[in-house]
Amino acid sequence: MKIYREALTIALTFALGVIIGVAIEEKMASKAYKEFLPPLATLFAAFLGATYAFSLNRQKEEGTVRDENLAAANRAIFAMARQTNKLALVQRQVIDPHRSSPARAIEMPPMEGVGTEKINIDIDSLSFLLQTKYADMLAKVAVADSKFSAAIDSLQHRSRVHLHEAQPRIEAARLDGPTQTLGALKDALGERIYVTLARSTDQTIDLVDGSRAYIEEVAGQFRDTLKLIFPGSKFIAFSVPNQDADSKPA
Repeated sequence: MKIYREALTIALTFALGVIIGVAIEEKMASKAYKEFLPPLATLFAAFLGATYAFSLNRQKEEGTVRDENLAAANRAIFAMARQTNKLALVQRQVIDPHRSSPARAIEMPPMEGVGTEKINIDIDSLSFLLQTKYADMLAKVAVADSKFSAAIDSLQHRSRVHLHEAQPRIEAARLDGPTQTLGALKDALGERIYVTLARSTDQTIDLVDGSRAYIEEVAGQFRDTLKLIFPGSKFIAFSVPNQDADSKPA
């Protein structure tokens, strides 16, 4: 009942100040008190009601802000879960089947449209973290979001090189069969295209692997931090995709 205590304290302090002032002015005259007390009672009641209404409204606004912050936090956790799921699918269906192959730069298929679905965290909506002692968590979440974007950008770049530069050369040389040697594929691509594709492939694998690991780590820290900021509140679960699941890339 904090709101009642605040209103009563303010009202009593105000009334006491008025009484003391009038008492000094009127030298404690009984007639003055008879004339003064009725309007004072009315004034006191009005002031108490106004104070209560103000405190109630302030508490309501604070509750609304808290609900908005909780909703923003849950959206951020959900976004990180989606980011992790997308990167896990890329690992499982595009990278892992060719990860150890010497010809992985060519064997890894391109992913057209991998960046068409935007999965980003609304960093601005998490600015309430700056008002807590966990302000550094906002920076970590922002870095996690940036890492995901970098991984997707790298996938898109590699896909363009594979589709528009490597594949036409391989098809022109009629080397699209499964038994072609790496040397023959390199010769068909030429030094520039092969080196570009190989470097882009290595970078993409590193970014996808590193980004997924970082996002998972930060998501766990973020959720634990939110429990400290909002004790007793509920947050959606952050679940890591099943590595053995057979799903199509998002």
